[in-house]
Parts: sequence; structure tokens; C-alpha cells
Amino acid sequence: MRRAFAAVFSVVLAFGCPAPAAADDTATAAAKASYERGLAEHARGRLASAARAFAEADAAVPSNEAIEAALDDAVAADDPVLGMTLVARAEGRPLDARAARARDAARRAFERRVGEVVVVCPAPSTCTVRVDDGPPVAPAGPLLVGVGAHAVMVSRDGRTTTTRVDVAPGA
Repeated sequence: MRRAFAAVFSVVLAFGCPAPAAADDTATAAAKASYERGLAEHARGRLASAARAFAEADAAVPSNEAIEAALDDAVAADDPVLGMTLVARAEGRPLDARAARARDAARRAFERRVGEVVVVCPAPSTCTVRVDDGPPVAPAGPLLVGVGAHAVMVSRDGRTTTTRVDVAPGA
């Protein structure tokens, strides 16, 4: 089934836009490379890595094929945070029937297994947030995390504090 996605995705990438600009060419190339990496990872049975690669392809150039593949592999890899991140992304745009089914399946599988951590950084401060030693991110909105206990490290204007939080489903 993923081979069919690759063929359709390649056609959409090649012919989807008349005379794309250079930035569009860069995004299209990035999407194609990520999608092909997702296909390879899926074929090797590395479903978590495949889901991330398909999600990157969809972020570069949104497509039903990429979001469906990302959602399916996130469910198969049992990655609730990525799955619900993709559900939120998919809810903001029109989907074909297959992608909508994949979105709904991911929501059913994961909606009770994630919650949100919200960090407010008052202006003019600059902040970064790390959850459980994950990568630092700028707090641009709620951060999805798995249900349970987490260590949230907030660096604000050069000072770092760590707070332990217990995240409930949907919280």
C-alpha cells in the first residue's frame, strides 16, 4: 500500500503546482525526501521512525497520503504524543476519506493518553522548555505530553527551574 502512496505522492509533487517558486521547490524536495525515508523505514519495520518521516513530509508539503501514513504508523508504533500532534494538524484542513479514517483511528487510540503542559513566558522575557530531558522548545502554545508524571525545566532569561507535574488525560 505504501508503494501506491509513493507513486501518487511523487505525481502530486511533480505536477501539483504550475511553475512553483524556488521556496516551493525546496519544500517539495524536502517532502519527497522525507516521504521516501518514511517508506524505507516502514519497509524495515521501524514504524516510529517512519511515522516521524511521514510527518516531516506532511509538514513540508501537506498531503493526504503523508498525513495518513504518519497517522497509521504512529498508531502502529503506539506513539500517543506524535499521534495526537498529527490529529491536531489534520483537524485544521480538508482530508480525503482515508486520511480522515486514519485521523479518527488515532484520536480513538490516543486521546485519553495525552495531556498538555502550558508554560507562559511573559514579555519581554525569552524562555525555553524541556520536558523530561527532551529537546528545548520555545513555549509557543500547549505542549502535548503523555499522561503521568513529568519534569518540566523552564529556562527564563538565563535562570532554570524544574517543576514536577502530573498530567491527566486531556488536561
